[in-house]
Amino acid sequence: MWKARPPELYKSLRCNFSVPTLEINGNADEESIADIFVRVNSGGKALGEDDFILTLISVYWQEGRQKIEDFCRSAKIPKQGTAYNFLFEPSPTHIVRMAMSYGFQRARLHYAYMLLRGRDFDNGVYSDALRVQQFDKLKTVLDKVLNVQVWKNFIKCIEAAGFVSKTLISSENALVYSYAMYLIGKFDYGMEESALRKLIAKWFFMCSTLHTRELFSPTADGSKSALERHHLFPKTYLARIGITDDRDRNQTANFAFIEWSDNIEILDTSPAEYMKDQLAKIPADEKDGVYAVHALPDGWEQMKYADFLSQRRGLMAKVIKRGYERLK
Repeated sequence: MWKARPPELYKSLRCNFSVPTLEINGNADEESIADIFVRVNSGGKALGEDDFILTLISVYWQEGRQKIEDFCRSAKIPKQGTAYNFLFEPSPTHIVRMAMSYGFQRARLHYAYMLLRGRDFDNGVYSDALRVQQFDKLKTVLDKVLNVQVWKNFIKCIEAAGFVSKTLISSENALVYSYAMYLIGKFDYGMEESALRKLIAKWFFMCSTLHTRELFSPTADGSKSALERHHLFPKTYLARIGITDDRDRNQTANFAFIEWSDNIEILDTSPAEYMKDQLAKIPADEKDGVYAVHALPDGWEQMKYADFLSQRRGLMAKVIKRGYERLK
């Protein structure tokens, strides 16, 4: 049975803490309350303009905020009629960026936030009338952004570019702004769906070639998945021949993706050594095709490292070009 603690113990545990409070006048309007929220939070956890925009939407259009949340939740539910897909689960922040980019042509959310507050950029004055006007426009914009069928048609554009797994998506923002471009093409220019799909597929493909590491090693996430990133010239082997700088050893052209069990077998042997066993697994009539797909120069395993990197970079560029041309 627990014994009662003596008062002296409680006294010894007492500490003086100062908890700041903020009293808001009961007559304060919604705009003032939203502004106070922004100012208070900007001094604590770092919040972005997207958080402030979502706060404004919550204050002036609660139904709209709920629509955004519902859409994002549905993107996680693999069910007919939801926004679910295998590539991307948008967050409320993503939806804000899509809406501001498409509907207001504002890539910088700082200006989008001021716009929704009703700022006239000509004279710098805020007005309730302009705020109401901008929110009316936002309602129309969100109806298009959150249209499930429109969203799924856009995802088909990305799949048409060859991106069939989320591990291939190197930039979520590239998806966000590509969707904004899709909406502009569809609703502002009335483009025919097949032509628009080809255009967006080509656009997204080129955006993603800025991240060629993901194209040539799509599951480089550190987990033991079916495929794993592999140094064609192993790091330990390169260290043995005097190449110790990770910047040199981790060149994109030195990566490929293979089955992780093979990666374990290769470990730190030279390409000339481990490729003897690997080539034995490839039928002779398929070798050229395998090398072409992986952008490997013929006889690369016997090359000097610098020469290999130089030649493979050129072949990787050609693989990317062929992929792009197939989208025409």
